[in-house]
Amino acid sequence: MKKLSFLLIILATIIATGCNKDNPYNGGGSSSQASMFDPAAYNIPYNSDKVWQDVYTPNTNVPLSPFVLTHSVGTGLNEWYGFCPSKVSDTNVYSDWENHQWASATGGAVGGNRLGYLVAHCDPNEDLSSIPANPAVKISMNYDEKFTPRQIWLTTTTYTYYSMKIGRPGVPPISSSQWVRINIHGVKKGHITSTERIYIARDGSILGDPDAIHNPLGYGWALKDISSLGEVDYIYFQMESTYKDDDGNMVIPPYFVLGAMTYTK
Repeated sequence: MKKLSFLLIILATIIATGCNKDNPYNGGGSSSQASMFDPAAYNIPYNSDKVWQDVYTPNTNVPLSPFVLTHSVGTGLNEWYGFCPSKVSDTNVYSDWENHQWASATGGAVGGNRLGYLVAHCDPNEDLSSIPANPAVKISMNYDEKFTPRQIWLTTTTYTYYSMKIGRPGVPPISSSQWVRINIHGVKKGHITSTERIYIARDGSILGDPDAIHNPLGYGWALKDISSLGEVDYIYFQMESTYKDDDGNMVIPPYFVLGAMTYTK
């Protein structure tokens, strides 16, 4: 019933945006209405693991026109940052999480399993007090066009979810007094327009927890109105938590999943 209700919300959004010329579901209309950005609507090349084939290709942006999504490759084992398209439906628990970074905790996309979504990996060393020169997880438009984000659907990865729920070797699960959140910043002309915060763990609740009878954070996906960001040059995402180690580093792996976003131009 929960899944059906959520799909009805998505369907209503698609119908409401159906006349927009920028809507990937059709081809005509007015740009004053909201468009749906849905990773599942794109023909993305996946490898045999159902992960974007260029996940470890340096200097490669994610090809989801009209948007430009950041992606970079680090020097560590299976290290990358930014966005990575995925169709992984495996929600099992693993000990070698570096080889299983790309699974949505819901087992699929906003529209269901076997559909594409975007896994995001934030840079845990990024400055949270000012705009980074090159944000690790950033969305802009082709030709530097401005846009206004409206609604966004986010959830956790299995790596992040199980780290919060059951912990990892040497890392206990998150306590009810600790929280983890995703901060979404709008930027225009070099200044923050506004910031929206989406909690994925708070007061003992975890986003995507299938065992929660009443979950204020969302059962599978969190739907957030982010229109307060206004017209922007780009938006960027960071993760923040009160759960830190002795060196002040965030213990929870800084991954999340972007399922869809509506926007206007």
